[in-house]
Amino acid sequence: MSLFFILLILFIVLHHRYYWKVDDNNRYHYNEPIFISHRGEKSDKPENTVPAFKDALDNGFTWIELDIITSKDGVIYCSHNFDLERETNGSGYLNELTSEALKPLYTGIYHQKNSTTKIPTLDEVVSSLPENTGYNIEIKAPIIWDMSTARALLSYLGKSPNIKCIVSSFNPFVVAYLKLFSRSIKTGFLFQNLEYYWVTHWIHPSYIHPRGDLINAQMLSDAKKHNMGVNAWTINGKDAINWCIDQKIDGAADKAKAERVDKNAKVCKRLAVPGSHIKKRICKPQRYWDKLQQDSQKLSQEMSSRSS
Repeated sequence: MSLFFILLILFIVLHHRYYWKVDDNNRYHYNEPIFISHRGEKSDKPENTVPAFKDALDNGFTWIELDIITSKDGVIYCSHNFDLERETNGSGYLNELTSEALKPLYTGIYHQKNSTTKIPTLDEVVSSLPENTGYNIEIKAPIIWDMSTARALLSYLGKSPNIKCIVSSFNPFVVAYLKLFSRSIKTGFLFQNLEYYWVTHWIHPSYIHPRGDLINAQMLSDAKKHNMGVNAWTINGKDAINWCIDQKIDGAADKAKAERVDKNAKVCKRLAVPGSHIKKRICKPQRYWDKLQQDSQKLSQEMSSRSS
C-alpha cells in the first residue's frame, strides 16, 4: 500500500511538472502583438499617474503597464517604489503609511520639482480611463511571502470583473497565490535572469514576462507547448519591435509608440509589367518589399561574382 501511494505522489508531481497546459480562457488572443505602455507616457508626465496613462492612450497604446503597492490600511496605490523619496515629496515607505498620510503627497518631483500630481489609487486610474483599456498590473511585494497586495487586488477585481488585465509579479509565490484563489485570473511571471525560468513549470502562469534579450527559440517553443503567452519588456526601438512582430510575441512593453513599425500595413508601389510600358499598382505588406529588395541585392551580387 505504501508503494502505491509513493508511486501516486510521484505520478502527480511528474504530471504537474511536465504535462500541463494553460487553458485558452486564461489568455487573451490577438492577431498581432499588443503594445503596452511601460508606466505610461512618462517623458513629460510623472510615471504611474493618470496624466501619463492618458498620454499613452492618446499616442495609440491600448494597454498600459502599472505597478501597485498597498498602503498600511489596504488601499491599492500605483507606484513603482516603496521608498517615497524616489519620486514624491514624502519620506518613509508607502506600505507603512495610511491612505490619509499619502493623500497630500505629490509624485514626479524627480523630473518636475513643482509637480502637483498626486499618487493615484488603482481605482482612480481605472475610473479615469476608457473601459476598453488593457492593464498589465505588476504586484510589488516588500518580502517574498507578503500577499497583502495580492489579496487586496483579488478583492478589487472581484468587484470589477470586467476589467481587462494581466496580473504579474517577479515573486513566484504571488503568482501561485493568485492562481490558487482565482481560476479565471490571467497571470504573468516576470523574470530578468534565465536561472529563474524553471519556476514557470511549477506555478503555470498564463504568460511569461521575460526581459526582451532573454527570449530564445527554446523559450518560444516551450511557451507554445504549454500554451503560455509571451509578453516581453525593455522592447524599445524599431528593430526590437519588428522582431517581436516577426516572432509572434503576444505583447511588448514599449516606451514610445512612435517607434513602432506596422509590418502588416499594406504599402503600394507601381511596378512595370514585363514587356510593356504599363505600370501596375501592387499593394503588399512592408515585409514583402523588404524581402524583394534582399532577393534583388542577392541576385545582383551573384551575377557580379560570376562576371568577375
